[in-house]
Amino acid sequence: MLRVGLTGGPGAGKSTVAGLLAGAGFPVIDADRAAHDLYRPGSSLVRDLVRAFGEAVRDPAGGVDRRALGARVFGNPDALRVLNGIVHPPLLAELRSRLDALEARGEAAAVLEAALLLQWGPPDFIDFVICVTAPREVRRRRLRTAGLTEGDADRRLDSVAGIPASHPAVDRFLGNDGDLETLRRRVTELVTAIRQRARGAGGTGSERR
Repeated sequence: MLRVGLTGGPGAGKSTVAGLLAGAGFPVIDADRAAHDLYRPGSSLVRDLVRAFGEAVRDPAGGVDRRALGARVFGNPDALRVLNGIVHPPLLAELRSRLDALEARGEAAAVLEAALLLQWGPPDFIDFVICVTAPREVRRRRLRTAGLTEGDADRRLDSVAGIPASHPAVDRFLGNDGDLETLRRRVTELVTAIRQRARGAGGTGSERR
């Protein structure tokens, strides 16, 4: 199975692209939702996060208050490093397991949507990396439209390092600086490329690994 990693900066539109790929028949795993599943009440991950950041990050049900946790780490590189060190190992294990399950049921290709994919390396279980891009002002406008204040939008944009066009881990950049119809056409071309690559991989999903 070809394991596709999909990433992009805040407001780039990677979730929109993920939805279009899902509509084309590819299973999509959302890393953010997988992390949310790991924050279940009583889990060892919740205990580790509370130990590191205090009871304020625990929600009334005993899970994680993600808003409170985000407030602790945004704009604080040291706190963010601590958070990543706690969350990433179990999250990567969970994502690998979910991809393995899709391969076991016979899927030819599957997509992992993950904002932090490039910060992870990307993982050795990803074969083909797609990065959705858009100019900063376009992304800023989208974040404002989504309800963020001007200050929050800028902080969100500043919290993630820019991805250079020459990034060695990216196999394909997908520009999303126009309207939805333009994006649909580009994703249609991308779907063809993924299917061709999946056939070329012979179902082994071992190109990068």
